[in-house]
Amino acid sequence: MKRLGRIRDGLEAPGFVRCRSTLTEVADVASATDAELWIAHDEALGLLSDHPEVLPDDTVSLLEVKVELARRTLSDCRLCPNDCGADRLAGEVGACGVGAHAHVAASMVHLGEVGHLAPAWTIFLSGCTMRCAYCRKWELVAEPATGRRLDAEWFAGAASEARGDGARTLKLLGGTPEPHVYHVLNALRATAEPLPVVWESTMFMSPQCLRLVEGVVDLFVANVRYGNDECARELSGVDAYVEPALAALRNVMQWTDVTTRHLVLPGHIDCCTRPLAEMLEQVAPKIEMTLQLQYVPFWRAVEYPPLDRRLTDEERRAAVGAVSAVKRKWCVVDLA
Repeated sequence: MKRLGRIRDGLEAPGFVRCRSTLTEVADVASATDAELWIAHDEALGLLSDHPEVLPDDTVSLLEVKVELARRTLSDCRLCPNDCGADRLAGEVGACGVGAHAHVAASMVHLGEVGHLAPAWTIFLSGCTMRCAYCRKWELVAEPATGRRLDAEWFAGAASEARGDGARTLKLLGGTPEPHVYHVLNALRATAEPLPVVWESTMFMSPQCLRLVEGVVDLFVANVRYGNDECARELSGVDAYVEPALAALRNVMQWTDVTTRHLVLPGHIDCCTRPLAEMLEQVAPKIEMTLQLQYVPFWRAVEYPPLDRRLTDEERRAAVGAVSAVKRKWCVVDLA
């Protein structure tokens, strides 16, 4: 978290500003082929500017290349492991329910965030790559067009207002940010506020999406859900969760800060919490696992007992015991 703190305190530039200040060899993004853009992208990513400055008008930045590549992905969308291939630019919607536009369900300066993030300009994006039966923001999943459209002009103005209200970080969540990577990158290109970008996700992300946000996101808040694919399939409607999520976690750990969190579900300690803690100890032994014990049944949880109730005291103790037995770095958050 040291780098995030330095960005938050104005001692370093956030990733998107560095990307916006990094020159590429591309002359014109519109006429370049996908292959040419990706080659220029990867070359520039290895040369991120440590001294951000405004590039000349006749040059193309790494962030501009990312924006164009992200726009093109919408015609054959594979931003998550659902791999649906929807042509969102032609009016189709993906497995996430999102079409060509991103929608902001809510935007606020959140004072109640954990210390290193607060105050956070928090943006809730509609639509999600998963369908968790117990989702507390279920309306964003059920109605992926909830809210106002996310456009660059609104974003730039709202960022300035949020900064004026004391925001020191920018947190993207939902739903989940993955379907909106084009609109987010395009909006960041227009903002003047140097807020570090925090990406809250279930880590159900594709390599394509990870490549686009590499160098832009300053902290991943990884809400890792399950310890096996059967529970993920039954409760969240995805065919395979564990390996894609762990692969995404391995990826982002190589280039940015990460924090992991796990919401303990009633009746799922042995099948999910314990094996997930074991896997996280293997994949991320130096990263603290935050155990969340404040589960409350929402949406369709009543259809999946025992998810129709809160954790018992015995389950809370069992979850702590299971994690502490296998994970060296862990902590508990219980807002019950």
